[in-house]
Amino acid sequence: MSSPSIDSVLVATMMSSQSSPYLPQEKTEPTPQRRGSDISLHDAIEQTKTSKLIWFITAAAAVGGFFYGYDTGFMSTTLVNIGTDLGHTLSASESQIITSMASLGGLFGAFTAGLSADKMGRKFPIYGGCLFFVVACALEASAFSVPQMAAGRFISGFGTGASVMVIPMYLGELAPARHRGRMIALYNTASTVGQIVAYGLGGGISSVAHGWRYVAALGSVSPTLLCFLLPSCPETPHQLISSGRAGEATLLIGRMYPEASFEQINSRVDHITGGVLEAKRALTGRSIFWQFKQLICTGSNIRPLLTTCCIMASCQIGGFSSLMAYSSIIFSVVGFDKPALIPIILSGANFVFTLFGASVVDRWGRRKILIVTYMGMIVGLSAAAVAFQFIPVAPDLTPQIHSVDWAGYMCLASIVFYLSFFAVGPSTIGWCGTELMPLEVRAMGTMVNIATGWVFSFVMNLNFMNMVAKMTPSGTFCFYAGACGLGWVFIVFCYPEVTGLPLEDVRQVFRSGFGVERANRLQKKMREQRHAEKMDEEQSS
Repeated sequence: MSSPSIDSVLVATMMSSQSSPYLPQEKTEPTPQRRGSDISLHDAIEQTKTSKLIWFITAAAAVGGFFYGYDTGFMSTTLVNIGTDLGHTLSASESQIITSMASLGGLFGAFTAGLSADKMGRKFPIYGGCLFFVVACALEASAFSVPQMAAGRFISGFGTGASVMVIPMYLGELAPARHRGRMIALYNTASTVGQIVAYGLGGGISSVAHGWRYVAALGSVSPTLLCFLLPSCPETPHQLISSGRAGEATLLIGRMYPEASFEQINSRVDHITGGVLEAKRALTGRSIFWQFKQLICTGSNIRPLLTTCCIMASCQIGGFSSLMAYSSIIFSVVGFDKPALIPIILSGANFVFTLFGASVVDRWGRRKILIVTYMGMIVGLSAAAVAFQFIPVAPDLTPQIHSVDWAGYMCLASIVFYLSFFAVGPSTIGWCGTELMPLEVRAMGTMVNIATGWVFSFVMNLNFMNMVAKMTPSGTFCFYAGACGLGWVFIVFCYPEVTGLPLEDVRQVFRSGFGVERANRLQKKMREQRHAEKMDEEQSS
């Protein structure tokens, strides 16, 4: 007779449990002491094999990253391909308004998703984001005026803002601690694939009349696909337990860790439930305003919020969003005769190094990667500033030269160099900020973090051409390098290493101060415990 499945054991145990709506009744003692320290069952489950469900969820979430990247790439090539299709040639201010509307919409989308993610679940805002993005694609593809195009960009930003706000949080709560950074990084990698596809389509049909409209319409494919995949993706254990569905959470954890013992699964549920109950006690009967006040006035909440928001802000002030949105215009000024194709090189480098970042983010550690990559970004931006000193640039960014010399190639190489370091570091780790936030303010903290990115993206995109006109391209790139320099200083003194720590333990890091040293001690203790467990296993075998 075959042995009962883990699901049947879990169901039987839950049905026999009467005393608690949250926890399985049966408790088990911790594993015996080893080398003077306990190896917790909660930590032990992380060492067991994970199921294919984890990677299916990651692949589904990556579709959301794809249409976010596609939207970014679409606008860059459209600016040089649109001609008079909106009734007249776009002025510099109209280009800035159309480009920045997506960021403004993203801000509102992030706030809306953040306020609904706790009450309606993590998946509901993702559905909403997909719907808004499909509507936006129809508006953009059929636009014959600047107001309609701007409205389409705002709605597309609203859709991407909602999904971008929730998906990293969704993945962060589902992911095993040892895969958390990689899973979120793969979502970010998918956004670079979306950029490549949009740039490739935009550059490939640049000679086709109204070709940009086809690119806009094709943007609706990926959010439609995501809507078909989401029903097969579960809610997170944290959300299930929070809504009184601990039995489903237990079954889900059993599916995620098929080789884990019931004691390990029970311990994980117990650990998550403790955090959920603590969050419920803190938030019961409290208004949204009170929650926001707790977020920004409680030291253990404001410190992780500042940490993640500073990384997100420095990404945008450091020029990434503007460089990607206006890359075709930038390289037309440099002298390339087909500037719409150059972004393919940029997005290709972004993709390759984002993929590399995804492979090392959980092995090398967030803090170490950020310290090194920010230095590389500063070098790349500074080199681009030097290159632009030798390129004639008109204040309105109309091309003054029609061939590329050494300065033009140096500019391209410098920006590729910058993007490579950006992709490995802040591009990947910036989306991991959700792991720093305590559960009771995680949705709101993630909302503020994503909103920070959208606010600075909006401001930088709205003013890029004004900055170039008033500060010159060299001055603008020096400004970007300075912003990255400030970000590097903040990371050195304030960004703790939380790689591999369970979400429920990360909150301890910020109890007092930014916790750089405390995080190092926790990492050391975790390594010693796992080494002790490995040694005992080798001796027993």
